[in-house]
Amino acid sequence: MKISYSKLSTLLGCEYKFKRAYIDKDLEYSSNEHSLFGTAMHEVIQEALEDYYVNTNRNMPKISQLHSSLYKKMSEKYNSIENSVDVINEVNEQAYSDFFSDGKEILTELFSKKKFNMYFKPEYKLIKNELYLNEQTHNPNINFNGYIDIVLETSPNHFLIIDIKTSYMGWNDKKRKDKGTVNQILYYKRFLAQRYGIPEGNIDAIYLILKKKVFTPKNNDNPFIKPTRITKFQPASGKIKIKEAMTVLNETIDKYFNEDGSYKTDIEYSKNLNSSECTYCALNEECNGKKKGKTNG
Repeated sequence: MKISYSKLSTLLGCEYKFKRAYIDKDLEYSSNEHSLFGTAMHEVIQEALEDYYVNTNRNMPKISQLHSSLYKKMSEKYNSIENSVDVINEVNEQAYSDFFSDGKEILTELFSKKKFNMYFKPEYKLIKNELYLNEQTHNPNINFNGYIDIVLETSPNHFLIIDIKTSYMGWNDKKRKDKGTVNQILYYKRFLAQRYGIPEGNIDAIYLILKKKVFTPKNNDNPFIKPTRITKFQPASGKIKIKEAMTVLNETIDKYFNEDGSYKTDIEYSKNLNSSECTYCALNEECNGKKKGKTNG
């Protein structure tokens, strides 16, 4: 059995949704403009880094090519959703168009020489995009699995994990303090160190947050101050924080999984009604008697 951050997050957010998705396996999958945009943006950035670090001699990618790549990938993913019989299309077409414009602005800023060199220095070495982890937890029959967006070697035997997050307006203080959000990159750090025998102290981990929307501060009278679409968040990731995150993972495994790795079916999986996550959940109408989220068009 495998447990991923996504599976863990679903379980901690709503036990009932987890049961329907992973035990009953009758939860319909839907896709909207947010998920479509996020996937496309990840791929554009990762491919550009591959070209920069591996296929060229540190030549900066052309912005126009990045814009074209984003358009192509968003179009391909939208057409895939349209033609799929297994995925519910919940893409709002106006928002989809707006997000493409936002994406061009994000790429233009991220791949400007000044901004790019803040995160992707020429002397770094790209170890892997989408580095796959499949590491044993304290239960020998359950592995933690997942993909790290970007792993860079910043100096000999020192590494940087980057997890890309697309966000509508960025992360507020509540989001940055949410352990469920922060723990993802702590698990990546622990299991990357476990897999390769790297001291955890030799691994830095950051979230690179890409904002679709930016707003000028009300008191901004200085023309040289420009709102940014790119922000870095580096949560505390020392031994104590990682231990706390692993306690959450281990206790969750013990509560919901049997020793042989199978799901426990003799316990109650309760509904977390009126959660903020309910709005776009496929079970919203069933659980709350409400229409769920946006519809196409």
